[in-house]
Amino acid sequence: MKKILTFILIFALSLITFGCDFFGPITTTLTEIEDTEPEVWLTVSNEEELRSMDVTKSYRLTTDIDLDGAEWTPIGSYNNPFSGWFDGDGHTISNYVITKKNNDYNGLFGVATGNIKNLTITNFSISYNSGFLTYAGGLVGHMTGDIDQVSVSGNIDIRNTESNSYVGLLSGFQTAFLSETLTVTQFVAGEVTNVSAKGTISIDGQNFVYVGGLVGKAYNVHFNNASAEVEIQAVSRNFRAYVGGLIGHNFGGILINYAEIVDTVDISIENSYANSVISVASEGTWTSVGGLIGYNQYGIIVNSYAFSEVTLISDDRYYVAGLIGEDWFGTIKNSVATIQVTSTDSLSESESLHVSGLIASINAQSVITNSYFKIHYDGLLKTTAGSIVSSSDLILLTWYQTILTWDDNEVINTAITILSQVDNS
Repeated sequence: MKKILTFILIFALSLITFGCDFFGPITTTLTEIEDTEPEVWLTVSNEEELRSMDVTKSYRLTTDIDLDGAEWTPIGSYNNPFSGWFDGDGHTISNYVITKKNNDYNGLFGVATGNIKNLTITNFSISYNSGFLTYAGGLVGHMTGDIDQVSVSGNIDIRNTESNSYVGLLSGFQTAFLSETLTVTQFVAGEVTNVSAKGTISIDGQNFVYVGGLVGKAYNVHFNNASAEVEIQAVSRNFRAYVGGLIGHNFGGILINYAEIVDTVDISIENSYANSVISVASEGTWTSVGGLIGYNQYGIIVNSYAFSEVTLISDDRYYVAGLIGEDWFGTIKNSVATIQVTSTDSLSESESLHVSGLIASINAQSVITNSYFKIHYDGLLKTTAGSIVSSSDLILLTWYQTILTWDDNEVINTAITILSQVDNS
């Protein structure tokens, strides 16, 4: 009998009430994503055509479009997602503004199940108040399809007075395709490749807050060559906040119980980085902050790095580290982080304040291989993972080549520039 992955779509597209993931009977089904490009492409050459796209068809952009600060209504919704392909063909969409919560799925696209590629979005602004579950991203609020060769820059500012929030400059929530009939051997991880994000995020949430410079929450998605340069301000008033320079909360373990029938259970984040300035207040239960990922579960992190300046505001319930705030069952390999941690309050050196260079909280099954950190922090380091790297090594091309075994000198030179920002005294 075939083993079938089941998933509550309402769970994926809505509440995730308790901030965790589980499987169960499905109630609604998304259209399956086609692996090959569509045979028929329609074209978009102006604002009117962009606003009036049929969400079931595929489109190619033929020119840059400047929305000139006009209020934008997201393409695709929970009940009627964008299921075609969208090819920007190297063009730019700029200057859209969202000040209404719409259906609480906000971005250029609200909900998309198709693939998006070859697009640049600049100077977007998303700013609204919500009293319900909300998803926001410069490209898309909630995404089931793949993303390739997309760059976004802009600002997001959200106040959520009642529920959970998923916020990223690229995508609020990014998930692999799942359905009630999908077998384990048919499952394919989502793909986010060759993407970048730059801008600011401010999120004040009542319940669970998932915020990342690139993606708020990722569910069984493979990232390759992804980056974010971001300033984040975040707080959860009642529950947990997961804050990452790249990804707020990453889950990559959907295949973990099926190792005997699939080629690999690994879903990785590789060749990726974040450069972030993060300010967080822990007013709910706990706040997990990572220069790359706030919370990682079963994810495989390879050849990646992060620089972060983290400011802690109020109380002391934090997991804070240069690469990952909390890691459960994850694997980190050939990666490095630098972090500078300060506080605006005299935080107590209690059991509920965990600050570390690489990872602040791990379980016994986490695997750390050939990974390094440099940290500037005046308080007590509670948890140790990885090895300390010296300031002099961080600026040497040969250290990355021989120790981390990286082979792209352009990547290394970018890493040197970013990682050497920290006060290494």
